[in-house]
Amino acid sequence: LQWQQSPLRYADHVTTPTLFLHGEEDYRCWKLEAIQMFTALQLRGVPSRLVFSQGKTTNSPAPAGPVSGLEEMLRWYQRYLNKQEA
Repeated sequence: LQWQQSPLRYADHVTTPTLFLHGEEDYRCWKLEAIQMFTALQLRGVPSRLVFSQGKTTNSPAPAGPVSGLEEMLRWYQRYLNKQEA
C-alpha cells in the first residue's frame, strides 16, 4: 500500500526541474525519502537541487545559515521560470 502512494513510484515520469527544501526536523517527510526522490531525479537527468536546513522544519520563519529557503526559491524560479541563469 505504501508503494502505491509513494511519489518515488512516479519519479520516472518527472521532467519538471524540482527544488527540494527539507528541514532536519521535518518528520512528515523523512530525510531518507527526500534523498531518494532527489537521487531518482538526478539519475534521470532532471534538473534538481536538495537543500537541508539544520535544526528546523521547512516552514520555520528563521533562515538556517546564510541563505533562507525563500532565497533558494527565488533563485530557482529565476533560473527556471525566467529561463535565466541564477
